[in-house]
Amino acid sequence: MGAFFFFCEYFLRVSPSVMLPQLSDKFSVTAAGLGALSAFFYYPYILMQIPVGMITDKFGPKKVMMLAAFITGIACIIFALANSLTLAIIARMLMGFCGAFAFVGTLRLAINFFTPSIFAMLTGITQAMGMLGAAVGEAPMSIYVHHVGVEVAMLSFAILFFIIGFLMLWMSKHSTTNQQFTASNSSKISQGIKEVVNNKALWLNCLFIGCLYGPTTVFAEMWGASFTASFRELTHTDAAFTTSLIFIGMVFGCPLFGFLNSICNALQLMRLSALLCLILMIVIIYVPGLSLLQLQAVYFCYGICNAGIIPSYNRSALLVPRQYSGIALGVTNMFSVLLGAISIQIVGILIHLISSHQMQNTHIYPAEIYQRIFILIIVLFCICLALSFKMKPISKSTSLSHVS
Repeated sequence: MGAFFFFCEYFLRVSPSVMLPQLSDKFSVTAAGLGALSAFFYYPYILMQIPVGMITDKFGPKKVMMLAAFITGIACIIFALANSLTLAIIARMLMGFCGAFAFVGTLRLAINFFTPSIFAMLTGITQAMGMLGAAVGEAPMSIYVHHVGVEVAMLSFAILFFIIGFLMLWMSKHSTTNQQFTASNSSKISQGIKEVVNNKALWLNCLFIGCLYGPTTVFAEMWGASFTASFRELTHTDAAFTTSLIFIGMVFGCPLFGFLNSICNALQLMRLSALLCLILMIVIIYVPGLSLLQLQAVYFCYGICNAGIIPSYNRSALLVPRQYSGIALGVTNMFSVLLGAISIQIVGILIHLISSHQMQNTHIYPAEIYQRIFILIIVLFCICLALSFKMKPISKSTSLSHVS
């Protein structure tokens, strides 16, 4: 149920990317305003990651995830009924606030109920559910919104999140499983923060995951469909489907990397992921003349390779004592979207500054503008690759002491 909550949270997160024309008309905003509307989901999401880690470490994830699902449903109603950009942004911030509980809470459940040896695999499955949600939030969402409109779509999502909340409430009352931890009474939150703050290896890993997944946040979750439609001369629906193949690739890649992490050198997997993502993104952004099938294959392969975030999450869990894993995973997840959230808004501002007034009115921007701005994505991948060679393998003694 936690993974399904993450699935639903993710398609809600990426939904503005296929609502751009409708949202532009409804709120009379340019690319800069749309970038802000999308990005304001991420800011409370990011700021809540460390508190979420503390809360799940102290109280357990079940009740807080249930409450988060109910509040997300309320936020969807506010967004559907919003008659101003300000109110829509408030609704998106509330969605981001509650969405922060989905991924970290689910991973905390995995830590509580399963052995450390399969944690990477469970992380991969959870992330795959999120990527499947993102895929649903692209082409299928585009078709759904086109037929029913933004308001009806958001109200239907509200009903879905209310159902999730009630199911979590029912399951928590009828659960017969004894939770394998006491709500962090034996550990002090301040000690956990100190442990994380002083862990240089953890911060290096956080920067790595931010630079690896940040470009995906910028491209696949916001600007990729519009760029693909412009550069490849596709309809918006076809471009949305093609972009969604990144997430579908991650659906397969996340469990794959979770499995490979248990039998291969995790650090080598992270380096390979960064290198291949850099190469494939250069092809996506700058190489013309690809057939639709070739293009979709590249997008799909990029998604598989971007699943290198899975060994990075697992690395974070192993770098700190188990009782502080919620805080460590919260910080890691915060960095996984931090650079992307900032970059989404930067891209929107730069598009607004570079484009003409006519382009802003039609909400159609030439591929050349995107290509100049997407140099930022290439730089992030280069930094990511460099960081991977600065990290050192985790010793077996450190790993065993932290998971015991």
